[in-house]
Amino acid sequence: MKRQRKTTKKRTSARKKQLGRYASSIEKYCADQLKEYGLAFDYEEHTFELMEKFRFPNKYYKMTAKGKEMTDRSGSVVLPITYKPDFVGRDHNWIIETKGYLPSHHDFPMRWKLFLNHLVGKQANTIVFLARTLVKWTMRSSTSYNQSKMETSKLSEYFYLACDRIHQVIDDLYESLHDEEGKPLISTDDVEQAMEGIKASVYQELDLIKSVIDEYESEQ
Repeated sequence: MKRQRKTTKKRTSARKKQLGRYASSIEKYCADQLKEYGLAFDYEEHTFELMEKFRFPNKYYKMTAKGKEMTDRSGSVVLPITYKPDFVGRDHNWIIETKGYLPSHHDFPMRWKLFLNHLVGKQANTIVFLARTLVKWTMRSSTSYNQSKMETSKLSEYFYLACDRIHQVIDDLYESLHDEEGKPLISTDDVEQAMEGIKASVYQELDLIKSVIDEYESEQ
Protein backbone atom coordinates (compact mmCIF):
# COMPACT_ATOMS: atom_id res chain seq x y z
CA MET A 1 0.00 0.00 0.00
CA LYS A 2 1.41 3.33 -1.04
CA ARG A 3 1.96 5.75 1.81
CA GLN A 4 0.21 9.06 1.39
CA ARG A 5 2.44 12.12 1.54
CA LYS A 6 1.29 14.13 4.51
CA THR A 7 0.91 17.87 4.50
CA THR A 8 1.71 20.19 7.40
CA LYS A 9 0.45 23.50 6.09
CA LYS A 10 -1.26 24.61 9.33
CA ARG A 11 1.71 23.68 11.54
CA THR A 12 4.17 25.31 9.16
CA SER A 13 2.10 28.53 9.11
CA ALA A 14 2.05 28.64 12.91
CA ARG A 15 5.80 28.14 13.16
CA LYS A 16 6.43 30.69 10.42
CA LYS A 17 4.45 33.20 12.47
CA GLN A 18 6.67 32.49 15.49
CA LEU A 19 9.89 32.96 13.51
CA GLY A 20 8.55 35.92 11.54
CA ARG A 21 10.84 36.74 8.65
CA TYR A 22 13.79 34.81 10.07
CA ALA A 23 14.94 31.48 8.64
CA SER A 24 15.91 29.86 11.93
CA SER A 25 15.47 30.22 15.68
CA ILE A 26 19.08 31.29 16.18
CA GLU A 27 18.58 34.13 13.68
CA LYS A 28 15.48 35.27 15.56
CA TYR A 29 17.40 35.05 18.83
CA CYS A 30 20.18 37.23 17.41
CA ALA A 31 17.63 39.73 16.08
CA ASP A 32 15.93 39.90 19.49
CA GLN A 33 19.28 40.63 21.13
CA LEU A 34 20.09 43.39 18.63
CA LYS A 35 16.70 45.00 19.21
CA GLU A 36 17.14 44.76 22.97
CA TYR A 37 20.44 46.59 22.68
CA GLY A 38 18.87 49.24 20.45
CA LEU A 39 21.12 48.40 17.48
CA ALA A 40 19.45 49.15 14.14
CA PHE A 41 20.10 46.53 11.45
CA ASP A 42 19.08 45.23 8.04
CA TYR A 43 18.30 41.51 7.71
CA GLU A 44 19.47 39.77 4.52
CA GLU A 45 19.13 42.96 2.49
CA HIS A 46 22.71 43.46 1.26
CA THR A 47 24.34 41.28 -1.39
CA PHE A 48 28.09 41.36 -2.02
CA GLU A 49 29.53 40.15 -5.32
CA LEU A 50 32.68 38.21 -4.42
CA MET A 51 33.54 37.07 -7.94
CA GLU A 52 32.22 38.37 -11.24
CA LYS A 53 30.61 36.10 -13.80
CA PHE A 54 32.81 34.94 -16.68
CA ARG A 55 32.70 32.80 -19.79
CA PHE A 56 34.79 29.59 -19.84
CA PRO A 57 36.17 29.24 -23.39
CA ASN A 58 37.50 25.66 -23.23
CA LYS A 59 35.70 22.37 -23.66
CA TYR A 60 33.61 21.77 -20.55
CA TYR A 61 31.37 18.80 -19.72
CA LYS A 62 29.18 18.69 -16.65
CA MET A 63 27.16 15.82 -15.18
CA THR A 64 23.53 16.68 -14.49
CA ALA A 65 22.35 16.27 -10.90
CA LYS A 66 19.42 13.91 -11.59
CA GLY A 67 20.03 12.48 -15.03
CA LYS A 68 23.63 11.51 -14.31
CA GLU A 69 24.49 12.34 -17.91
CA MET A 70 27.31 14.48 -19.25
CA THR A 71 26.19 17.66 -20.98
CA ASP A 72 28.36 19.91 -23.11
CA ARG A 73 28.70 23.26 -21.33
CA SER A 74 31.55 24.56 -23.49
CA GLY A 75 31.53 28.33 -23.77
CA SER A 76 28.90 28.66 -21.05
CA VAL A 77 28.76 31.54 -18.60
CA VAL A 78 29.83 30.75 -15.04
CA LEU A 79 27.59 32.63 -12.62
CA PRO A 80 29.06 35.09 -10.10
CA ILE A 81 29.71 34.15 -6.48
CA THR A 82 27.67 36.32 -4.12
CA TYR A 83 27.18 36.51 -0.38
CA LYS A 84 24.30 37.92 1.66
CA PRO A 85 25.07 38.42 5.40
CA ASP A 86 22.38 37.80 7.98
CA PHE A 87 22.66 41.14 9.80
CA VAL A 88 24.23 44.41 8.67
CA GLY A 89 24.31 47.47 10.90
CA ARG A 90 22.42 50.43 9.50
CA ASP A 91 25.64 52.45 9.70
CA HIS A 92 27.41 49.61 7.79
CA ASN A 93 29.95 49.50 10.61
CA TRP A 94 29.32 45.87 11.60
CA ILE A 95 28.13 42.55 10.15
CA ILE A 96 26.89 39.45 11.97
CA GLU A 97 26.60 36.01 10.38
CA THR A 98 24.89 33.32 12.46
CA LYS A 99 26.00 29.81 11.61
CA GLY A 100 25.48 26.56 13.46
CA TYR A 101 26.33 23.08 12.25
CA LEU A 102 27.55 22.87 8.66
CA PRO A 103 27.68 19.68 6.58
CA SER A 104 31.15 18.76 5.34
CA HIS A 105 30.30 19.61 1.73
CA HIS A 106 28.80 23.03 2.54
CA ASP A 107 30.29 25.93 0.56
CA PHE A 108 29.96 28.53 3.35
CA PRO A 109 33.59 28.32 4.63
CA MET A 110 34.90 29.09 1.13
CA ARG A 111 32.33 31.83 0.59
CA TRP A 112 33.15 33.35 4.01
CA LYS A 113 36.88 33.55 3.22
CA LEU A 114 36.11 35.21 -0.11
CA PHE A 115 33.91 37.71 1.72
CA LEU A 116 36.64 38.60 4.22
CA ASN A 117 39.07 39.03 1.33
CA HIS A 118 36.48 41.24 -0.40
CA LEU A 119 36.36 43.52 2.65
CA VAL A 120 40.16 43.72 2.68
CA GLY A 121 40.17 44.67 -1.01
CA LYS A 122 37.60 47.40 -0.36
CA GLN A 123 39.64 48.60 2.66
CA ALA A 124 36.46 48.45 4.70
CA ASN A 125 36.66 49.07 8.45
CA THR A 126 33.68 46.81 9.09
CA ILE A 127 33.60 44.84 12.37
CA VAL A 128 32.69 41.24 11.50
CA PHE A 129 31.16 38.60 13.79
CA LEU A 130 30.73 34.93 12.90
CA ALA A 131 28.40 33.84 15.71
CA ARG A 132 27.81 30.14 16.32
CA THR A 133 26.81 30.32 19.99
CA LEU A 134 26.74 32.99 22.69
CA VAL A 135 25.37 35.62 20.33
CA LYS A 136 25.10 38.03 23.26
CA TRP A 137 28.87 38.05 23.61
CA THR A 138 29.13 39.83 20.27
CA MET A 139 26.87 42.55 21.59
CA ARG A 140 28.94 42.98 24.75
CA SER A 141 32.14 43.26 22.74
CA SER A 142 30.79 46.11 20.65
CA THR A 143 28.69 48.13 23.10
CA SER A 144 28.74 49.16 26.75
CA TYR A 145 24.97 48.88 27.10
CA ASN A 146 24.02 47.17 30.39
CA GLN A 147 21.26 44.66 29.70
CA SER A 148 19.00 43.06 32.30
CA LYS A 149 19.24 39.36 33.09
CA MET A 150 17.34 36.83 31.03
CA GLU A 151 14.12 35.72 32.73
CA THR A 152 13.27 32.01 32.95
CA SER A 153 10.12 32.68 30.92
CA LYS A 154 12.28 33.98 28.06
CA LEU A 155 14.57 30.97 28.39
CA SER A 156 11.55 28.68 28.08
CA GLU A 157 10.32 30.64 25.06
CA TYR A 158 13.59 30.05 23.18
CA PHE A 159 13.58 26.36 24.19
CA TYR A 160 10.10 26.02 22.73
CA LEU A 161 11.01 27.91 19.56
CA ALA A 162 14.02 25.68 18.90
CA CYS A 163 12.19 22.42 19.70
CA ASP A 164 9.20 23.41 17.59
CA ARG A 165 11.50 24.20 14.68
CA ILE A 166 13.19 20.78 15.06
CA HIS A 167 9.72 19.20 14.98
CA GLN A 168 8.98 20.98 11.71
CA VAL A 169 12.28 19.85 10.20
CA ILE A 170 11.59 16.21 11.11
CA ASP A 171 8.09 16.51 9.64
CA ASP A 172 9.65 17.77 6.42
CA LEU A 173 12.12 14.87 6.20
CA TYR A 174 9.61 12.58 4.47
CA GLU A 175 8.92 15.25 1.86
CA SER A 176 12.65 15.77 1.31
CA LEU A 177 13.08 12.08 0.47
CA HIS A 178 10.74 12.42 -2.54
CA ASP A 179 11.00 14.36 -5.79
CA GLU A 180 8.50 16.89 -7.11
CA GLU A 181 6.38 14.10 -8.61
CA GLY A 182 6.11 12.31 -5.27
CA LYS A 183 8.47 9.51 -6.22
CA PRO A 184 11.04 8.38 -3.61
CA LEU A 185 14.65 9.29 -4.20
CA ILE A 186 16.58 6.29 -5.54
CA SER A 187 20.08 7.78 -5.49
CA THR A 188 22.30 7.37 -2.43
CA ASP A 189 23.83 10.80 -3.12
CA ASP A 190 20.41 12.48 -3.25
CA VAL A 191 19.25 10.79 -0.03
CA GLU A 192 22.47 11.68 1.79
CA GLN A 193 22.15 15.28 0.61
CA ALA A 194 18.58 15.45 1.96
CA MET A 195 19.75 13.99 5.27
CA GLU A 196 22.62 16.47 5.51
CA GLY A 197 20.16 19.32 5.07
CA ILE A 198 18.02 17.95 7.90
CA LYS A 199 21.05 17.54 10.17
CA ALA A 200 22.18 21.10 9.45
CA SER A 201 18.77 22.50 10.42
CA VAL A 202 18.49 20.39 13.59
CA TYR A 203 22.00 21.19 14.81
CA GLN A 204 21.37 24.88 14.22
CA GLU A 205 18.44 24.75 16.64
CA LEU A 206 20.51 22.77 19.15
CA ASP A 207 23.12 25.52 18.93
CA LEU A 208 20.44 28.01 19.96
CA ILE A 209 19.50 25.93 23.02
CA LYS A 210 23.17 25.74 24.02
CA SER A 211 23.59 29.47 23.44
CA VAL A 212 20.67 30.63 25.57
CA ILE A 213 21.40 28.31 28.50
CA ASP A 214 25.04 29.44 28.50
CA GLU A 215 23.83 33.04 28.53
CA TYR A 216 21.38 32.35 31.35
CA GLU A 217 24.01 30.61 33.53
CA SER A 218 26.57 33.35 32.94
CA GLU A 219 24.14 35.93 34.33
CA GLN A 220 23.31 34.09 37.56
